[in-house]
Amino acid sequence: MKLSHHSSSASCLFPTVAFRLLDYPTIAVNLLDDFEANELKQRLNIQESFKNIEMLPCFSDLLDRDGRYIFSKGKSCLFRCDLESLRSHLNNAPMYLMLLDTFFQPYKLVGTALVPLNNLINEIYDETSVQIEK
Repeated sequence: MKLSHHSSSASCLFPTVAFRLLDYPTIAVNLLDDFEANELKQRLNIQESFKNIEMLPCFSDLLDRDGRYIFSKGKSCLFRCDLESLRSHLNNAPMYLMLLDTFFQPYKLVGTALVPLNNLINEIYDETSVQIEK
């Protein structure tokens, strides 16, 4: 997968999305589980990176027909705090996202982003407040 931002670009073979929210530990969601990743690496027997490695057919097989990675996994969580407190925290602290390439050791940081959650938590708060009033 080629990622572009302005004039720079980077490739990513085994994308992993890691996110950190508030003071909770960082959570990583891998495209492939460890078994699938090791099996593919053994079939390729590649020890170090080389130019245009992402052009190998096995990597394009990881993409959907539109050239995107589909993570068929996700994370959910429950917060053990009241909604008002959670709303206050999320209005002041964005979620931190990192995209890592986990094909080679050490893992390569491909990109980062801050995702503000204030609009989302405010919508949840408003919907929950209406439901509680009923």
